[in-house]
Amino acid sequence: MEDYSKCRVVTRYPCTGPAEILYNGNLCWGRLSDISSKGCCIETLYPLPIGSEVQLRLTVAGLILDVAAKVAWFVPQSVMAMSFVIVSEQQEDKITRIIEKLKTAGTPSAATQVLPSQAGSENVQILREANLLAKITRRINERGLLTKQELMDIVNANQ
Repeated sequence: MEDYSKCRVVTRYPCTGPAEILYNGNLCWGRLSDISSKGCCIETLYPLPIGSEVQLRLTVAGLILDVAAKVAWFVPQSVMAMSFVIVSEQQEDKITRIIEKLKTAGTPSAATQVLPSQAGSENVQILREANLLAKITRRINERGLLTKQELMDIVNANQ
């Protein structure tokens, strides 16, 4: 795998947290893997096409960030890179606070690129989450909808 870190304009900070993705009225989920002042990377089984415009709700470092974004690139059934768009001054401040919290929390050096092969036990966790998402998706496809209780039952059965 090539190292593109020298080509990047801004530093990325490894992190984790849920990502809610609103696209064309549909809500999808993913897992945040890194963030920068200009965008983030989201692990998801169903990445969207390049250029897709979405609304994101990211929960990271104890803060919630709601921001518009566009898909910059993706790897099928794996990950998509998001570029933040139309970032207000309040959103910029929140992103700065998130990054400062990540820096002080002792996250790995920004120069360290987190590769799937380095993830270790996180691969198992991602696989569990992917299986859970697959079960939820299958149930929604079968019935056309999923009640809050049904969702909680599926999540609790997989913990």
